[in-house]
Amino acid sequence: MNTAFFDYCIKSLKRRKKQVLKAVTAIFLSFTFVAGVLLFKNNMYEWQIQSAKHRFGDWFVMMNGNDSRENTQLKSHPYLNDSGKVSISNYQYDNNWNQTDIKIGYMDNDFVRLSNITPDKGEFPKNDDEIAVEWNTLLLLNQGTDIGQDITLNIIVNNPKASSGWDRITKTYKLSGILKSYTNIWVGGSNVPGIITTKNEAQNIKRSNSAVYIYSAGNYISGDYKDIYEGLNKKVSGSLIYNSSLYDYEPWSGGSIYEYMYVVLVILGVAGIAYQLSVYNKTRKYAYGIIKNMGATKLQMIAFICVENAVIVISSSVIGLILSIIAARLICFIVELRTGISFFTIDRGIYISLLIMLIMAVVVGSIVNICGQSSDRLHRYTSRYKLKRLYKKDRHTRHTYILNKNNYVKETYKRFMLGQGIVQSICIRLFSLAMMIIMIICIVNSVRTYADYKISSQKSDVIAFYKQDNNAEYIICNAENDVQLEYEAGKTLDLFKYIKDCYSNAINNVSWEMYSDAYKSRTSDEGEISFSKRNLKYNIKNADALMYKDIDESTIEYVRGITGVDDISYGYFETARVWTWNTMDYNKMGIPYYVDIDDNKNINSKNINSNNASYSSEQINPKYLFATEYVEADSRVYDVLADITGKDEIDIQAFKDGRQVVIFLDKNPEGVYDDTITKGTDIGLMCYKAYPEYYGYIDKDYASSYYMAIYSYMHDKGIVTDDFNKINSEYFHSLIADNEQDKLKQLTELFEKNNVKFLDDFYTYWADKGEEQFYQYVDSYLDINIADEKLKVYDYSSDYVPAAAAEVAKVIYVDDEVKDKLKEYIPEFGQYTMLASDELGKKALDTQNNILKDYLMLDELPEEINLSMKYNQINITYGLDSIYNGTANVVASYLGQAGYAYNSYSHDKDLIKSNTIEAYILYGFTGITAFLVYMIVSLIILKNRFFQFSDRIKILRNTGANKDIIFDMYMKQSIREMLWCIMLMPLMIILNIICIKRYIRNL
Repeated sequence: MNTAFFDYCIKSLKRRKKQVLKAVTAIFLSFTFVAGVLLFKNNMYEWQIQSAKHRFGDWFVMMNGNDSRENTQLKSHPYLNDSGKVSISNYQYDNNWNQTDIKIGYMDNDFVRLSNITPDKGEFPKNDDEIAVEWNTLLLLNQGTDIGQDITLNIIVNNPKASSGWDRITKTYKLSGILKSYTNIWVGGSNVPGIITTKNEAQNIKRSNSAVYIYSAGNYISGDYKDIYEGLNKKVSGSLIYNSSLYDYEPWSGGSIYEYMYVVLVILGVAGIAYQLSVYNKTRKYAYGIIKNMGATKLQMIAFICVENAVIVISSSVIGLILSIIAARLICFIVELRTGISFFTIDRGIYISLLIMLIMAVVVGSIVNICGQSSDRLHRYTSRYKLKRLYKKDRHTRHTYILNKNNYVKETYKRFMLGQGIVQSICIRLFSLAMMIIMIICIVNSVRTYADYKISSQKSDVIAFYKQDNNAEYIICNAENDVQLEYEAGKTLDLFKYIKDCYSNAINNVSWEMYSDAYKSRTSDEGEISFSKRNLKYNIKNADALMYKDIDESTIEYVRGITGVDDISYGYFETARVWTWNTMDYNKMGIPYYVDIDDNKNINSKNINSNNASYSSEQINPKYLFATEYVEADSRVYDVLADITGKDEIDIQAFKDGRQVVIFLDKNPEGVYDDTITKGTDIGLMCYKAYPEYYGYIDKDYASSYYMAIYSYMHDKGIVTDDFNKINSEYFHSLIADNEQDKLKQLTELFEKNNVKFLDDFYTYWADKGEEQFYQYVDSYLDINIADEKLKVYDYSSDYVPAAAAEVAKVIYVDDEVKDKLKEYIPEFGQYTMLASDELGKKALDTQNNILKDYLMLDELPEEINLSMKYNQINITYGLDSIYNGTANVVASYLGQAGYAYNSYSHDKDLIKSNTIEAYILYGFTGITAFLVYMIVSLIILKNRFFQFSDRIKILRNTGANKDIIFDMYMKQSIREMLWCIMLMPLMIILNIICIKRYIRNL
């Protein structure tokens, strides 16, 4: 075999461009589909990774450090690669010149590159009078969002000449760019400046020597990122922040579905290629015969066929691969333009997979054609044998059926069917039936999968609530019988035991008489009752959620804008309200473990070794003391509640009206349940701890936002002086009428309204002093005592009287099963958890509003101190596309940075979603493949019939059969076969009509 032989093969292909082009086109389509699936798989995964890097940065660890020197341990660490730095030059100050959390600084190029921080609008600053601001910071500044506008910043700069060593200045910058959000998105994003200046300007306003460094992971690291981070954190002198949003993210990989698609497409592709090559080689029979007659050996014939097949297949596959790459790159380019995320890649596995298919196609195609040569010889032999037998049979057999105009079509059709062969007819019908069964199974399973997903999709993926007051503590206002406690002489007082003994003498229902008598000295006249307010500081979560401010609209808009978020619903969750009930026992509640004493400070680390025998040997898992979930009348929780408690346990209407509640009890620090709450117990909801207070006050750093809002209002109105605890009595005096009689009347009404006895001797003592002196006393009394008297009533009403009450319909002990059933409705269970109607919450808030309104003597409360039911809980539901968009990762990162406590249940649903997508692809791909295969094979069979019966059809036409008769013959034969896949019969009838019409048009 020489070169001339191969040249002849190539020339032979060139002379038959038309036939070769048809084969190349069909084979090219097969390779294009396979290459497309492989490219989709590879780039779908890469898209998810690059999307996470685009949002969270391509850094591994972050460290707060010194601007003048980088940590040498990290800089030279073998596990870390590049590093970037952002200098923190200064801070933004508010109008009262209090430092805010908004930082000003400069990013170097490496930081920008590793962080993937890009401008959404505009550009980074180029001049010293320009700044770029990230979106979240820009919204906090609240000065506009137009590029080129002025942004005013209050900053403090060093000035050695000033007596203080610094100056307060207000600078105006041009907004050159708006950067995508990172301060509220990244883990550790709050450490990074949100206002970016030029390097020179950062030096000009420099007052801080802090900086933030980020480091990328080494390229050779491919796993165990969390372990590597923990190892780094132990060795490095400083606290590292781990980019968990990126390195703990697990993209959806599609499981084995892509492999299934690849195998199916390869099998169909190779089969299609083999068929197309066999069709091509049939058109080359005449040429092969000439070559054989010229003296070509069998080996040369095989080589000739293989060369032709290889050239056709290789050229087709290369063209298919190139076109797939171009199409995939174009699609990715469009996505990149829309999202700004670059992710297109071609893995070498794609080339390997296509090479395997290429080899299989060439080998199988060659084998089919070589076998075809042998089958042709066998066919010629059997045909001669059949003709001889038919000739002998016809000599002794009389024809029974004679063709006429009435049975012409029918008898010709029968002969065509017999000519097709019984085995081929059975195979065609079985093939049609199998395709229909496959499509029905795929449709049924797709519908079933969707139904299962819809049930799952109704459940929330994330339930979160806004922790409005991170530092606010529970405060227990209680009265105690003042009993002298005796301890053995010479022994150190056991403070923990002392606290427990005090609480064992607590009084649950404090009357006005008790409180009023003991008010001035905080101890009753008889010395029997004392009043105290104790902060619960240790081993318990803070009272951080209340019905004061609703969720910020910008938070909702951001969450809604996250790709994959399908729906957001709202709720009310409260942890800041203290409860009371007649049988409450502070010791059974575990209050001694929570109060502000040194023994409780490190209980979890030292309780086992403590000398205090009162401590439990188990560590305390901090939880909320009280938690309340308020539900609306149309909530689905009622069905769940009926399932947990039983339908007859709760009066649903009473529950909806706020007259009944369900209580969930968890174990106290000593590991037992509080048995003082039972069915029928009346639970009182106390007022939020609010300013002002007669006895002491809360440190501003630990007060609630509502507490501070009242203080700010009273301070702005002059009701309270600069002294946090000093009430200005002149405010109340100014509200009393000028007429002397009216003053006396209002003073009397005030006392009577607040149940304060206006003693008879008050009149008697002053009656002989004269009218003028009497009214002077009234003025003096108003100035001195009115504020005190009003505060006394306010303090009692807000601290010792329930704002609302409801009867316990059912007490349920909390376990994992209960938590699981209610996880969509209750964000977090406390030691005491209440499920109540929002009507009960409204009653409690209205009561507290009225108490404050009476104290301030206002007709209506201003908005900033008016309480109402405001949503502070969000339930987020993800769509099916969340599985490959990393939605759970993005939402979790944002909520954590935005001050929300949340529980994510998306992991459980992700498995269902992943299975759903894989099922859609599996059944959809299989069903569509079965449909296309059935349609293509059916049309191929029809085309083969045209070719098989072409000579007979010509004879029929020459003997007078018109085109309608031929059309009827073909259609009748096709319809009988279509009945075996009846669901596609309408479509196939149309396609067959088109094909047959086109064929007979040329007859």
